[in-house]
Amino acid sequence: MFSELMRETFRNPRGAAAMLAGLNLPGRTAWMALAASLAISVLVTEPMFQLAPPDTFGEPIAPLMRFLVTIPFTGALVWAIWKIASIMGGTADLAQVIVVFSWLELLLSLGLLAMLVLLFVLPPLAGLLGLGAIMAWIWLQSVFFAQIFGFATPAKAFAVVVMAWVAVYVFGILILSIVAGGGQG
Repeated sequence: MFSELMRETFRNPRGAAAMLAGLNLPGRTAWMALAASLAISVLVTEPMFQLAPPDTFGEPIAPLMRFLVTIPFTGALVWAIWKIASIMGGTADLAQVIVVFSWLELLLSLGLLAMLVLLFVLPPLAGLLGLGAIMAWIWLQSVFFAQIFGFATPAKAFAVVVMAWVAVYVFGILILSIVAGGGQG
């Protein structure tokens, strides 16, 4: 199924999204798939953090801590995508959104892994591949979410994802400012 899904993702993204949504995985299984895809992402990006010059990404964070921080943020992001899309007439259930996001996260991790390999083999192409992987990820997100939410165009799905990112970041900043500066007057 993996190779078929991989092939369909790039040949017929709407069909691949329908395949994933059609799995009808229970919520717990979908959340475990998301956790697994995020763990893979942390493992793939860790060497990049190690190779970067000091202070490029601020204070280094241990991979386990990064994973533990990523889980609630991504969970909130997926929930926000689902909720905003539902308000805009989307028909997917939360588990379908989680499964699709997990697949797309795994694809992004594979693209970043290829970029990491190219960094050692053909360094000038590594940056182009990284840029291409992120652009493909944004496009695939738009197409996949348009399919599972029943939107006519990927542009509407893209708008949902952008609104979800903004909402989660604003909410996160609000929570951090309350927690970090709550006692100051």
